[in-house]
Amino acid sequence: MGYHPLEQTDAEATKDYISKVAPRSKVELGPQDLATEAGCLETVEKVRAWSKGTVHVLLVPSLLRMRIWQTEDLE
Repeated sequence: MGYHPLEQTDAEATKDYISKVAPRSKVELGPQDLATEAGCLETVEKVRAWSKGTVHVLLVPSLLRMRIWQTEDLE
């Protein structure tokens, strides 16, 4: 599961819940700043290594929001 490092507590709670309701599932936690291309690519490489080529579900919750105060700040 990819998530921002500030969401560590929520990610661990999500992993615990998934483990309880689906005990045969394998959940790996991957803290990463997904706001950058480098962070996304690193997450993909971690998933490739963990999964050995088999991924059934890749969960990337988008809980952390960036605040943009003016439309001029959008790129």
